[in-house]
Amino acid sequence: REALICSTDSGDMHVQAVPHSDWKLSSVSGAIRLDLPPVANFGLDVSTGSGEIQFERDDLSKLSSDLHQISQRVGGGGKRIEVHTGSGRIVIR
Repeated sequence: REALICSTDSGDMHVQAVPHSDWKLSSVSGAIRLDLPPVANFGLDVSTGSGEIQFERDDLSKLSSDLHQISQRVGGGGKRIEVHTGSGRIVIR
C-alpha cells in the first residue's frame, strides 16, 4: 500500500484514520493532531523542535514534559507513523 504523506508550512493538520500504511506527517509551525482507533498496532516516531507533545491515550506514555522526541511501539508495533513539527504542538488521541 502507498504511504500517507502530508505536510504544511503554517496551517494546522488533523488526521483521523486507521493506519493501513506508513504515515509521514510534517509541519513547519502548525499543530498536528492524530485521532487513532482505541485498539491499534503501530510504531510511533514523534518529534518537535520547540513545540509540545501531548498524548491523550492510555496506551502511550510521555516520559517527560519537556521531551521533544519520542519513539514508542503500541500494541506490538505495526505501521510506522512519523510526525514532526518545527514549532507546533503535536497531540495524539
